[in-house]
Amino acid sequence: MKHDRSLGPSKGPSALALLLIFVWVSSAGCTASAELPSQTLVLPGPPDIKGQVTRLDPGNGRAVRFLVESDSVEEPRGLDKAWIRFGRSALVYSRQGKSWKRASVDRLKTGLQVEVWFEGPVLESYPVQAQAKIVAIVEAD
Repeated sequence: MKHDRSLGPSKGPSALALLLIFVWVSSAGCTASAELPSQTLVLPGPPDIKGQVTRLDPGNGRAVRFLVESDSVEEPRGLDKAWIRFGRSALVYSRQGKSWKRASVDRLKTGLQVEVWFEGPVLESYPVQAQAKIVAIVEAD
């Protein structure tokens, strides 16, 4: 007498279980790789402005926007001042020499030297107003 195994309970893992395990392992790998120090930061060119943070406008205990005053107007855009807003996708780094580390927006204080890359349109008021894509807090070497 032949037994038909397709009608009885399955002894091996189901396709759904295998799929769930694959998704779980894949997503765990993605979050772990984002934290690796070997992750490469690709800069979109020279910073739009480099200078000192001279004013912070806090909101909810965090800097919502800040004023950067440049020491030199020979920057790529020729800007001496810019109001910078933080967008949801803005990345903040601490840079010492060639070493870049992720940082919190809470580290931003008046008196710090920063380099800022803009994202999106720039309002041509004086000083200009722009949204930050990348903010690098420049630490002393």
